[in-house]
Amino acid sequence: MPLCFKKIASRSLVNLCFIVILFSLSACNRNKQPILSTCLTAEEKKDLEYFFRFLVFENYGAFVLFGSKPICEMSLQDTDNPPTEADFQKWVDSMSEDDQKQFKIIKKKARERQKKTPKLKRNPYRGLLALEKVKKTFRINNYLLRIVPAEAAPVSQRISSYDVMLINIQQTALVLAENYEIFKNAAGMDFHPLQVVFELQNPDSVFWENIFSMENHIAKGLLFGFGLKNSIFDNWIFSGSNGALALPSDEYRENIVDYLKNLPSNISRKNPDSPFCNEPLYDLAIPLFGTVPWDETAEKYAKEKTSIEKIYRGQDMVEVTLRCLAGL
Repeated sequence: MPLCFKKIASRSLVNLCFIVILFSLSACNRNKQPILSTCLTAEEKKDLEYFFRFLVFENYGAFVLFGSKPICEMSLQDTDNPPTEADFQKWVDSMSEDDQKQFKIIKKKARERQKKTPKLKRNPYRGLLALEKVKKTFRINNYLLRIVPAEAAPVSQRISSYDVMLINIQQTALVLAENYEIFKNAAGMDFHPLQVVFELQNPDSVFWENIFSMENHIAKGLLFGFGLKNSIFDNWIFSGSNGALALPSDEYRENIVDYLKNLPSNISRKNPDSPFCNEPLYDLAIPLFGTVPWDETAEKYAKEKTSIEKIYRGQDMVEVTLRCLAGL
């Protein structure tokens, strides 16, 4: 082979190798994800992971982040500063008479569940503080994080129990728009779906105070992703069980109540007691709710569960969750 052809071939091989190296480096840079928790100490990151295990795994936040669930909510306590009995009773006394009746039912169920729940290994509130610290380094996109009581409240006015709500902006707005009349009747006012989603950040919102009142089971069922059919029947069953089923007249009331009482009691999954903050994640539990025959909501969550487990398994769950919140 002539010498000139050997030089050309050699030069082409060098150029090809150079292109391959550049492509590899470019691919590595594209795959390299920023580490968002670098501002945290090792202990703060452990606190944040514990908090996320409550929010993302125990209270179905994973389905808000990576699935179709509009909203999830959890109530936690600052175990370093437990409320006094007087503070708790004052809070109960501030409720309406109907809300107090409903609260007693919920409290009884919560006590039964608490007997099966292991003791806390960490104070979840510290994880919330760690999240507030890391949030200063990036902007949350596509989601809202609502914390009640408001962080701006004076320390002397705070109670040691607080509610945390994770909201998927798009999914929540769509549920409000697709079921506009239901939410309009529940809130007692007209609204724009996207506007009221952002209004969730306001703990004094009249719209959301009306929506989250005890009697609006259908609206709340839709917001928490239980599906329209399940929400309607759950509302009828619940109302029928405590004598509050609203009918135009008392005709056939006994028949209706008897029918609802004898409906098969189905839930969305066989094991309602999910593993408590499992580490590592072995089996993600789908949201728990009552189901009616031929409803596909539970089946939808089962499919989402499979894909979510793949996202988290073998990964740093804090980083996966933070990256999702940041829209990365």
